[in-house]
Amino acid sequence: DCLVLSEVLEAHGLSPKWLKVATGRSLSQVYRYLSGEATIPSLVWRALYAKTRDGRIIDVFVGEIPSVLVDLTCMPCRQAPSINDLVKARKKQIACEQEMLDILADGKVDRHDAKCVERLEREFSEMIRTQSQIYYAIKRAYERSRT
Repeated sequence: DCLVLSEVLEAHGLSPKWLKVATGRSLSQVYRYLSGEATIPSLVWRALYAKTRDGRIIDVFVGEIPSVLVDLTCMPCRQAPSINDLVKARKKQIACEQEMLDILADGKVDRHDAKCVERLEREFSEMIRTQSQIYYAIKRAYERSRT
């Protein structure tokens, strides 16, 4: 849902600040919606649909948008992996993503490609989790540098 929210805002030239004003939510809460850290309430979808009439919003509610559930609940509260482990994991994930881009670029799917797609399906939620952990690691490091 957070990806659809981002795409719709961008497609219609709307900013997170616009969404803040339109919904009465704080800007930090809007960014939590955009990052996938918080569930997007119907109030947000209604305001955005009223402004844009974008059909992707309806698709979210009728289940026409493919989705993956990733448990990001209180991610900063969990024991975070080391930065080195995160970097190593993310590099492997980027290699997998590069293989997917190569499949898209050549326009044909063969036996090798099918194995890559299966791997992506298995690892996709972990990719999102790793990106979230990297985000929090960067955020913590930044906050420590400011004190």
